[in-house]
Amino acid sequence: MRRHAIIAVLVLASVQAAHAQTVSAAATGQCPTSGPGSAEQRARDIVMVGWERKPGDGPLVFREKFARDYEWSNARDRLYYDDFSSDPRPVRDPDAYGAIWAPIFSALRSARHAISIEPTAVYSGKLAVSTLEFVALIEPATGAARPIRTLMTLTWRCHADGWRIIREHNSTKVVPADSIQSYFKTAAR
Repeated sequence: MRRHAIIAVLVLASVQAAHAQTVSAAATGQCPTSGPGSAEQRARDIVMVGWERKPGDGPLVFREKFARDYEWSNARDRLYYDDFSSDPRPVRDPDAYGAIWAPIFSALRSARHAISIEPTAVYSGKLAVSTLEFVALIEPATGAARPIRTLMTLTWRCHADGWRIIREHNSTKVVPADSIQSYFKTAAR
């Protein structure tokens, strides 16, 4: 009988250890480093889905649109910056970043994007850094579209539900329209 008790204790300890490992994996996240859900794919989706704007789209509600993309905690290591904004200053909170962009994007007629340099990422433990370049035609409610080229670097932290942006740096310049037109002709095919 004593032998069965020892075996039962060992089995129980093994099950508890396996459960602890499962809970630990869920708590730290198991984020993909390639394919769907990877930092590269998420970066591409942020540009091609998140920042796209079609005529007639309603106002941009940043927290709703990017709910699964940014880290919404109070961590002090977060930092977001875009030199194309009307108020180019670094902010530490994605809500503050959204407050910069929501009125700008809500006032646009459209924003069309294309990837000019495919995203790549470097992974190290629970962090990843992705970089890509995109081009866009930003069309205000009135007036001509502004063609831009942007280099985007995102730092991601792995969470139980996937990668979340903790840092963002975008460098943008206005470019001649003919220098990016071919990206949109290719995308339309």
